[in-house]
Amino acid sequence: MAKVTTQQLSELILGCSSRRTANTCTAVGQVVDVASAACTGLLKGGVEEHFLFLKPELLSIKQKDQLRRALEIVFSSLMEIGEVDQAVLLAADSVEARGMVQGQYRILRSLATEPTPWAVQAVQECMDSDPPTQVYTASAALEMFWEDDAVRLSEDWDKGTGMKVGPGLYTCRLTKGAHTFAVLNGFYPAQESWLCQSGGQLLCFRLKTSLPLCQVREEVVGSVAPEFARPGSIRHQLYLAREQLGFSNIAISRNALHIAPNALDSLLGVDFLNRFNKTSGTNELFRQYVELHQPSLLPVLHHYIAPNEIVSPAQLFLHTQCEDLTYRGCLDVMRECQLGLCASG
Repeated sequence: MAKVTTQQLSELILGCSSRRTANTCTAVGQVVDVASAACTGLLKGGVEEHFLFLKPELLSIKQKDQLRRALEIVFSSLMEIGEVDQAVLLAADSVEARGMVQGQYRILRSLATEPTPWAVQAVQECMDSDPPTQVYTASAALEMFWEDDAVRLSEDWDKGTGMKVGPGLYTCRLTKGAHTFAVLNGFYPAQESWLCQSGGQLLCFRLKTSLPLCQVREEVVGSVAPEFARPGSIRHQLYLAREQLGFSNIAISRNALHIAPNALDSLLGVDFLNRFNKTSGTNELFRQYVELHQPSLLPVLHHYIAPNEIVSPAQLFLHTQCEDLTYRGCLDVMRECQLGLCASG
């Protein structure tokens, strides 16, 4: 596998930034400290893999030194805890990029468009001190109050006080005229357009580490709101350096990088990377773990990663219950899901 330093990577990103052809994908390889050596941060035992990608707001930095510094903030933190490889640079408006984005955010997307009673109830309980009289999906709110202008909804969302209700579910109290209400995942419609913008780029990669996912997400990457992320985390460092790096806007909807919230979504992402790195799907660590410890759960895994237009109750259950869990914890949830599928089937 090819190896690149952050300096070489910044040169590649800037060199590709002027391309105009969609469906352009470049396999990059492993990101290392120096071109001749692999990362030494991978710990022994209990290694799990996670899927991440850098977003256009970071990769659109035009100054070489600023871009290199931003990449160093990201990758130095990740290489301290593990190994970064299988990197792929995508044109954001390519078919491949849109498919990857929709796969990684399909729960967010579903909850932004399809009303679900449990989500409405969860929002009302989360705001129990002053529960909203109405709770709308982003799609309904767009039609009723924002004239289908997703950018204006996202701007108003970022000005409000958003909160995470649960895995894949965010809400914000908003006011339009005499109406005050809560909106579910109001940032998402504009986010997908932003992520898949013409002329933009996405950098996808795999992180292998023995650090538990919950720690990687909270302590290393940082919470989705960069301003309030853990000090020293990647997102908080980028937030503090936003002016020096040339960030015009960094918020929940534009927080520089994505990390899959569970092992199943990481499997989706790693499977995507395998197509460009010409590696066999058998190297997907979570699939190997299921095959080794409980192969009877493979149908549950296959059900989750199936590219359904409408998210099934089982897929939603797995997504919400597996967030931040280790591989072993995910197996326990999958067993529970298997019993439910058998009961309903």
